[in-house]
Order: sequence, then C-alpha cells, then structure tokens
Amino acid sequence: MGYIAYADMKRHSNAESTGSDGATSLLRYNLPSHSLMAQAVAMYNWDIDDKCSSLNITADYLSRSAADKITTHTTDAGGTRQATTSARQASDMLRIRPIWKKVMRNNDELTAGLDYQYANLHESNHGGTATASTHATGHTPAMFATYTGHIADELTYEAGLRAQYDKMDVNTEGTRNRYSRWSVNPSASLTYDIDKQRGHTITLQYEHYTDQLPYGAISTFRNYLEPNHYATGNPAIKPSSGDMGQITLTLHGKFTMYARYYYDKNPIYFTNETDPDDPRLLRSMPRNGHYEQDFSIGMEQSLKPLKWWSLKATERFGLSSASTPDWKVSGQTYWTFLIDNDLKFTPTFGGGIYAYIDPKRHTGDETWGTVWEITCSLYKTFLNDRLTLSLYAKPYRKGRTVTVDNGLYRSMRRTMTKEEYLSLTLRFNFGSGKMKPRHAARSTQTYQKIEKTL
Repeated sequence: MGYIAYADMKRHSNAESTGSDGATSLLRYNLPSHSLMAQAVAMYNWDIDDKCSSLNITADYLSRSAADKITTHTTDAGGTRQATTSARQASDMLRIRPIWKKVMRNNDELTAGLDYQYANLHESNHGGTATASTHATGHTPAMFATYTGHIADELTYEAGLRAQYDKMDVNTEGTRNRYSRWSVNPSASLTYDIDKQRGHTITLQYEHYTDQLPYGAISTFRNYLEPNHYATGNPAIKPSSGDMGQITLTLHGKFTMYARYYYDKNPIYFTNETDPDDPRLLRSMPRNGHYEQDFSIGMEQSLKPLKWWSLKATERFGLSSASTPDWKVSGQTYWTFLIDNDLKFTPTFGGGIYAYIDPKRHTGDETWGTVWEITCSLYKTFLNDRLTLSLYAKPYRKGRTVTVDNGLYRSMRRTMTKEEYLSLTLRFNFGSGKMKPRHAARSTQTYQKIEKTL
C-alpha cells in the first residue's frame, strides 16, 4: 500500500490585538504553504494454523517535505509595517513491526512483538534577523507482549507490557540537545458483559504510557501571532509520560458513558516570556511542565437514522490542574460538544458533516474564548478504490479570542478571519486494489505537529 499527497494552500487571516499599553493594532496575515507527503507500507502475513495464529511483519516508510511562509501586515498609529518569515522542512520516518499471535485452544490469545521507529528531520528558517537550521534524529526500539483471556462467557481480561528505549539528538546552529530514556509501560483491562444480547457492557482500563518523541515541537520557525508576539519550537523539549485510568459503561451497543482520570508527567505547555534577544518581543515556546492532571466524564451516542446516514454525538466535561515552572493552577473546568455525521450513499461515494463547540475556558495563564465550527466533506473513489477525489469545506467558524495575563505581559487577541474555504484533494494508492481486510497493509505512523494555534 502506498500514496502520494500534495497540498498547496494560500491562507489569509485577520486579527485585532490589544497590548499592555492599551494600544490596538489590526493584523493581516498571508500564509502560503506547500507540502508533499509520500508513504509506502509493505506487509507480510503468515497464517500459522487454522485457529488464526499468525506472524505479521509490517514496514512503513513516510517522507514529508514542506515549505511554510508567513507575511504579517500590521496597521496601528505608526502606520503599516510588513514582516516575513519562512521555513523549509524535510522528514523521513521508518517503522518496522513484527508481531506474533498465538490463539490457544480455549480461544485465549498471546501476542508478542518488536517495534522499531526511526526519524530524520531537517529544517531551515529565514526571516529578518532570525535565521536558523535544525537537524534531528530519533530512535525508538521496543518490545511488547499482551495476553487476552476469558473467565466464563461474561468476563474478558487483558494484560500487556511494553518496554522501550527513546533516544533523540537535536542540533540547532551548533547547539546540541540529547535525550535518552528507558521506560516500562504496563496496561490492563477488564470487561464484563452485563447482557450480551442487548449490548450492555462495563469496562475498567489502566495504562502507563510514554508519548512519542516530540519531533513536531522542535521547529525554530517564528510564527508571529501579533506584531510583538511570536511562537516558536524548543529543541530541548522532552516527551511526556503518565498514567490513565477509565471506566466505561455501554448500553444497547450505542450509548456510552465514561469517567477518565490521567496524570501526566513532563507535560508540554506553551510558556509566554520576554524574548531574551529583544525585550520588545513576547515569545511563546513549548516547555516541559511538572505535572498535569485531568478528570473528565463524557457521553457518546451512535445512531443510524437512515441506511446511508450514521451520526455520533459526544459531550465531555472536565476538571484539570497543572504545575509548571511559570505558574500553577487548579480547579479549571471545560466542556466540549461535537456531532459527527457520516454519509455513505454508495460503496464509492460518501461524505460527512462535523460540528464542534468549545466554550470559554481558562488554561494556564491564558483565557480562551468560545469557538464554533462546522466542516463538510465529499469523496468519490475510482479505479477499484485506488484513486480518491475529496472535497472539503468549512462553511462557518467563530474564531477564538485569547487573553494572556501573567504579570509579565498582558494582551488580548481576537481572531477576525473569515475561515470559510474549499479544498480539493486527489490521492492515488499504489497497490493491487481491494484486499481482504485482515491481510491489508495499513499505515502505522503519522507526522504530528505540536504548535500554538488559536
């Protein structure tokens, strides 16, 4: 399986910014970007016996190149000024996963395997007096095992263990940052079928996790959010880790309620501080905090009003607290609501409608205003599903207002951009067409960006 995707976007946005002195500036941004992504996935599968025991080996290669540019036009009492910064990025990522699965006579399963991930990233940035290049490499070898068993017909349990070694080496203009760590991550779950025929179940879950190496947070590209405020990456950032526990109740196989708690060590947050090279500028940069903990409850409903229409509605309420070198907060609340409609008119033609509400919340030293968003999509496949033509649209979005107040700096930024857009995407899959789902090669990795956005 493989694909090549090219994206060419020209975004424009507007904002209004009020600084500590009460002066207001009108901002206009031009943000052209180009990206080319190619991925190839190869898989070998050997069915060992008639009980579905198997050996599966997957190799996944992902290549991404991108060019970003931001031109800021600032209008205030002093007139109109213009500033431009740009960045070129290239990344190569490889992941190899051999997995062995043994199905026992009583249908219990033992799964064991190896997992190796490699990444190589290059980036160069230009703009004004800020010019820098970054080269980063990372290796993550790991081994894991999971056992799934049954007690009678109603109770299913699973226990897993993953041991991994993370190593990342980042070189920025002669400054070198190295990170390496061993970690052991256990997991366990217990599911009780209250009533199988009606689809009633309850599940308990626990997981100790280590996040992947944060390649997306090391970029030194300066993204100017305001005339005197920019966001950039941090080559010295480290991955976070933590513990998560959850209880989930499902009724009729359609209605789900859950309560979740997690405690995150070394969480990645964005600090707001004075630029050490220019005290007139505010810099937002990702850093590692001391801890972050969150308790949330949520509900999810899955319905099928029509044969070709499925929808899922999700509501979530949460209570969080965090501690960083810059601030400490507790008792911050939030809630979100989203509805996702999946439309499948024919086996090769479908689409979706997605609506999202994120009300006002406090996070760290920032206050985020309410966001509303609606997006739509249509797709059509050709050539036995190898060629996909997709149309994406955002007919409405209410932008966010962000207020920063940390004693050092106070500002209010209101997004005024009309974000309605149309996007047309053409994707071609290299392969032999349709395959049996159990033997199909699937992607095992993605390129994740960690950035400050509104």
